[in-house]
Amino acid sequence: MTNTKQKVRVLEVREADAATDIYETAALGAAAFRDSHSPFLEAAVVEAIVSQIYSEERIRGSVRTCRDSSTGYFLVAHRGARLAGFLEYDEQGDEPELRRLYVRPDQKGTGIGSALLHALHERLPIDAPYHVTVFAKNLLALRFYARHGFRETGRTTQHYPGVELPPEAQPSVVVFLDAPAPRTSKPQSHTGRNDPGQEDRK
Repeated sequence: MTNTKQKVRVLEVREADAATDIYETAALGAAAFRDSHSPFLEAAVVEAIVSQIYSEERIRGSVRTCRDSSTGYFLVAHRGARLAGFLEYDEQGDEPELRRLYVRPDQKGTGIGSALLHALHERLPIDAPYHVTVFAKNLLALRFYARHGFRETGRTTQHYPGVELPPEAQPSVVVFLDAPAPRTSKPQSHTGRNDPGQEDRK
């Protein structure tokens, strides 16, 4: 009987590069948004959001804004040469916010989201407050954040902000979640690892 060994690819989390990561990040964001939101948002609304929020130009702008800021982070997670997930955090609005955290649909449940979130927390002061907004019908996301200690602070009904939506679009219920604080200064164990060459910070 022949023994076969499956090669385990190490997960690398690092800062996004505006020169090399844009195309894959935009494509992954579009695919992940469709996968997670199509079950409860109208198709026209999903496509309007994808075309405007996940264009290469929009992603490039977000990466550059985070890069030029002392308090913003756009992190990408790779397994080998393949992009597996990304996260965007900034403090540009009224309060610090985790703007988005997405994982390649076929990689869900493998620790990528947790690795990204832990990497963000390694880069933030342990008592730094921030929030994330999640659609109330996005149950997988709500369970993910609950597992990581996020606490619901309110709900409202609104349209997706910053997007020109079709006239027939209906507002949706969203949930506001506060990140746990204080947090541990070291990441919990997960299936991958942070890139040791990066400052520890999905």
